[in-house]
Amino acid sequence: MDTTRSDSPTVPADLTALTDTFRHTRNDTLALCAPLAEGELTCPAPDGSAPLWHLGHTTWFLETFLLRPFAEQAVVVGHPLYEAVFAQPPQAPLVRPTVEDVNAYRRRIDQAVSELAASGELDQQPHIAGILELAVEHEHRHQEALLEDILALYSASPFHPTYREAPADGERREARPLGWLEHPGGEVWSGAGPDGFVLADERPRHRRWLPPFALADRLVTNGEYLAFMEDGGYRRPELWLEAGWRARCAGDWHAPPYWLRAGDAWWTMTLHGLQPLDPAAPVAHLSYYEADAYARWAGARLPDEAEWEAIAATRPVSGHLRADGLFQPRPAQGEDDHQLYGGLWEWTRSPYAPYPGHRPPCPPLGEYDGRFPPGQLVLRGGACVTPAARLRPTLREHAAADCRRRFTGLRLARDLD
Repeated sequence: MDTTRSDSPTVPADLTALTDTFRHTRNDTLALCAPLAEGELTCPAPDGSAPLWHLGHTTWFLETFLLRPFAEQAVVVGHPLYEAVFAQPPQAPLVRPTVEDVNAYRRRIDQAVSELAASGELDQQPHIAGILELAVEHEHRHQEALLEDILALYSASPFHPTYREAPADGERREARPLGWLEHPGGEVWSGAGPDGFVLADERPRHRRWLPPFALADRLVTNGEYLAFMEDGGYRRPELWLEAGWRARCAGDWHAPPYWLRAGDAWWTMTLHGLQPLDPAAPVAHLSYYEADAYARWAGARLPDEAEWEAIAATRPVSGHLRADGLFQPRPAQGEDDHQLYGGLWEWTRSPYAPYPGHRPPCPPLGEYDGRFPPGQLVLRGGACVTPAARLRPTLREHAAADCRRRFTGLRLARDLD
């Protein structure tokens, strides 16, 4: 298989840093699985995958796209059926290969990648280093999917188990009044330039013309969303897109997916167990349809992805991310915390499609390298389960409009006269 890419990147400036990041990423995935019982590792989440599948799939990706084409000798370290098991998520519990089999598979592949790096091939052939960068990005995304699946799996249990204890977060904060970040509009640039590593869907950099607009200076909170619910938000079809109302009725939606009511109090299921609903924290796990209905109820709309990027590109790339150890969104931390990065992925109204002038990679490598599934919408900003290494103003995620399992929230936008 010829895997020389038509958009081959330059050699990363620091290959030592790249290989260190690779090792840390592989160890991080194992650490995320460490709290799970063996039976939980092999059990698929509702509408998701078994954690063991993520361990195997990210390893299969390395073997298939990096080692087999570029190692000096053909690297065949797994069972011949691993292609069938790990290329796509299975629809049943993953009883074979065993946990020991998959861990051994990971160790052998990691050793083979280390040997490839030590051979000097990464220095001599830039596209190989680029594929290793892509593999790291791919595993970072699967780390988020792993935590999404664990939350879905634990939320289905009547025991409401705790995946990890929450760190002490200090005194309870109140939500500050909603403000607006105004932009004069005009010509803006979107997307990534030719240098450095990004995914194929982030290029090319291109011009957009935007009318004057404003984005809310923080995410919508649980308390604000509760007001929408109490005003009949889930009972008023005039607030919903037609397809959204059908999804609401078919799914019998009356609240966000991990909310539970006990008497007059609301609770929410998190990776830290069942927690009292914090009215000042951003509302999480909304579908696009719910976010759009709330925006219409609030007399606003959802942002265009170019609007989001025009504002976010002027702010520091930092926020509430996985390294903080708090795997649920927290209230805005002061007046300057606009929650543009981290916390929750933010729905935009932009369809997930190629940018003008986009050239697909040749050949495409894996599911996060320039493929555009139909019917998806763009997410921006990262979440509390996102590794810091993923963040950049141009990063695009995507999900179907009825998806409620992602760490998604909403930011309001409005036109300026």
